[in-house]
Amino acid sequence: RRVPSSLRTGAFLSPLRVHPSTGEDYGPTSTRQFLDLMKQSTPFVDGIDKGSSLTATSWDHYGVPESLFNKSSFRSDGYPAFLPTFKTDWGTDQFVSVKATIGLGGSFVEEGEYLATWSGSGQLMFQGDAELLNTTGNTAYVKVNPSTGVVVRLVATDAEDPLHSLSLVPVAHMQPSSTPTFHPQFLKSLESATVLRFTGWQLIDAWDINSRSWASRTATTAQTQAGPGGVAIEHMIELANTLGA
Repeated sequence: RRVPSSLRTGAFLSPLRVHPSTGEDYGPTSTRQFLDLMKQSTPFVDGIDKGSSLTATSWDHYGVPESLFNKSSFRSDGYPAFLPTFKTDWGTDQFVSVKATIGLGGSFVEEGEYLATWSGSGQLMFQGDAELLNTTGNTAYVKVNPSTGVVVRLVATDAEDPLHSLSLVPVAHMQPSSTPTFHPQFLKSLESATVLRFTGWQLIDAWDINSRSWASRTATTAQTQAGPGGVAIEHMIELANTLGA
């Protein structure tokens, strides 16, 4: 058979996280797809770290009462509706935090200065490969040196106006009018593709174990696009339109 001269090139978009049936929270990827790092972060999880100290300034909060911290504490967009406190056996106030990790092992994260912006009221800490440079209102500049992963920790949020819509964008790629959704290197790698397959982005397989409803689908405003619901359909449409696929 002759190969058609108008052969179309297709691309399979790999998942941003591991298969939902494995029980793992995050699978490192070497592909940077979104310009906003938060779109490829882990979902926010209880911010427990190893250690033995139980003080108000420590995040080693073992023994958090289950009634204080469960799925009902999170909003539909993945951000916590509140962060409670509880009394330790020593009588001190223990603060609950949540954290998200980006680029485990330093994968896909570029070195440089990033601008963090958010809506609502709360307090953030940037840890791991990230160093806070300065903050004003709902914006912060962060220096990133990729090594083990960026950790974004939410240590306080206003129950009346919870912190949400957090983004972390490299200053070098920001544009005056609007910041692009996709990383330019990602778009360049797909410039010859005329067909895109999104089953990986949607976390759908032959067994359809990750079925969901339209109402529960991932929105573009979700805390991450690497959650159990896969990538927002709007982002898939935008990518196809951008590439002319």
